[in-house]
Order: sequence, then C-alpha cells, then structure tokens
Amino acid sequence: MRSFDYSAADADLFFCRCPGFFDNLISQLTRKQPADAKHVDRRLHGSVAEADALVEQWIGGYDRAGLLHPHIRWHQALGALDVGDIDKVLAIYTDVLHPSLSAAPPLNVMSDCASLLWRLAAHGHAVPRQLWDDADAYARRTFPKMSLPFVEIHMALLAAATGNQAALEERCAAIERRLADGKLPAGPAVPQMCRALNAFAAEDYAACATALEPVLHEVVRIGGSHAQREIIEDTYIVALIRAGDLPRARAVLDIRLHRRPSPRDTRWRAAAA
Repeated sequence: MRSFDYSAADADLFFCRCPGFFDNLISQLTRKQPADAKHVDRRLHGSVAEADALVEQWIGGYDRAGLLHPHIRWHQALGALDVGDIDKVLAIYTDVLHPSLSAAPPLNVMSDCASLLWRLAAHGHAVPRQLWDDADAYARRTFPKMSLPFVEIHMALLAAATGNQAALEERCAAIERRLADGKLPAGPAVPQMCRALNAFAAEDYAACATALEPVLHEVVRIGGSHAQREIIEDTYIVALIRAGDLPRARAVLDIRLHRRPSPRDTRWRAAAA
C-alpha cells in the first residue's frame, strides 16, 4: 500500500476539500485490507451517513481491547445521532465509551465522551447527569493542568455542561496567560471558543453565536480531525436557530448540505425555514 494513498486521503479529509475523491480512495483502501482498523477509521472520518452500517458490518472481528475500537464506535454513535437513533447512541456510550469501560488512550476517552454528550444535549436530548459527572471526573483526574488546545476545548465542554464555572474560569485564565506570554500558537481563537461554549450552556445563544462567528474559520487551530472539530460549527448552528437568527443558520446549513447529505442537517434546515 503506497503511503501517498494515505497522505492524499488524509489531506483531502482533514481539509474537507473534495469528499468524492476521499470516499473513492478510502473505499479502495478498505477493500484491499478490510480488517485494518486504521482504514475503517479513515473512512468513518469522511462519512457520517454510512457510519452505523459500516461499523455494524465490520466491528464483529475487532477485539474490544483494541485501541481504536472505542473511537470507531464513537463514529458509529455519530451516525446513529445523525439519523435520530438516540437509544443506540446512549447504548454505545454506556457499553463502550464510558470512561470506566473504554480501552482507548486517555485523550480519546476524554474527547469522545465529552463531544458525544455535548452533541446529544445540543440536539435537544436529555443526558443523564451521572454520565456528565463521570466524564468530568475522569477528565479532571487525567488532565489536571492546561494541555493542548484540543484538550482545553473538550475540558471547556465538560465544565460548561456541568456548570463548573470555577473550573472553566481557571482553565480560561491559564489559556489567556499563555496567550499573553506568546506561548499559545493556536492564538486567541481558543479562549474565545471556550467562552462561547460556556455561553451556549448558559442558554445565552446570541452571545455564543456572536463569539463563534469570527473564529469559525480558525477552528483547525484546535487540532483533531474534521469530524472532531465539527462540534464547534454544530454548536454555532444550534445557537443561531435558538437565538432566532434563522437566515444565518440556513446559509451555513445550505453550504454543508451541498457538500454532503445529512439527515440531521436536513432536520435543522427545516427548523430554520
């Protein structure tokens, strides 16, 4: 297998330039080595719509102790969320992704848990408080000090969702000190996104949208894949809808739906009509 194949696919995927090229190339790679978890993970990062079916077809032969097993199931949960199968999302979370069960590295455990619970809540579904508390306790125990921007964004999700203002302010202050000292290459977008997420959790949707709009084009600075970073734009869209700013919500959704199909985005577009 040529390394160029992976490089071309990853560049296309992470910059989200040409989904058709990505889908075709990754499909070829997966057919050549269907049992390779990395191939499946790459394909899942490019297509939420087929995630559930692809994982159900493939996951049976992959040991739960495999490092990518939980993250692949996270992609499956995103696929289930996209079509509105909330029972399946919660089943995957409680059976595989919960911090007490996941075999993934700590960064993935924390980010997969925080982002999936946040997405569930942002989609308007109740998240049991104990799930938030368990994820938050794991994250604070594992990442007690300031870390990568990717970590800080997910720590902000948890602090905002659990109402832990003291923790959120402490992390934001640490980020801003590093920014002032010239030690935060990702720049001011990071603390601004953290405060926007807090505004969303406080149901100040207009403030959230106002804070996120100027930094949406800088979301790549936090790291992670397009699938992982899309949580920021998802939050922005929901904030716009709940704030009553429907024209801007429609504009963003029209661009996304032109790029790829999504039952969830179609539902949001109808809500913003």
